Amino acid sequence: VDLLGRGATVLSRGLLLSGGKGPSGVALQTAFRHLSAGCTSDQVQKAVLSGKGRGVFRGLIRANGEAMQTVAHQLCRSMVLQDGARLHVSPCLEIIADDVECTHGATVADLDEEKVFYFRARGISAEAARFALVRGFAQEVLQGVPYEGARERFLADAMALIPKREGRPDTTGWASI
Repeated sequence: VDLLGRGATVLSRGLLLSGGKGPSGVALQTAFRHLSAGCTSDQVQKAVLSGKGRGVFRGLIRANGEAMQTVAHQLCRSMVLQDGARLHVSPCLEIIADDVECTHGATVADLDEEKVFYFRARGISAEAARFALVRGFAQEVLQGVPYEGARERFLADAMALIPKREGRPDTTGWASI
């Protein structure tokens, strides 16, 4: 995305999903090039991986010499649900302008079993807790999707990546969480 005019703005949200019994991979590469003064970009990418899923995120924010007073933020947050899944993240800043506010970051974490325990202590099954945590994680980027059918499909795809524990999933009550 080239931000050409003074004060140009872009807001970007994305969800990368990969998993299954066989190898599957998804790659996402983004570039936001700030070419004029006063431009703003805000990017949040999330990833959910399980099974033998593979993912790659490469993101670039570039502020050239004319891009004074640029404000650019890039964040990639990722959740790995099983040990066999792999994700490689590479957020990158190229700052040539002097007067800018630019940040970038990436996190990769497992599903937090302490949070699952918190749900369990309140009478909610472990499986329902996992569903609620993955749902909440994905919804931050999905809430801006203007088409309900698309939001529901992406959410269902994310939920399908949750590993089944002890046979079939117990989803009792998870939809209402």
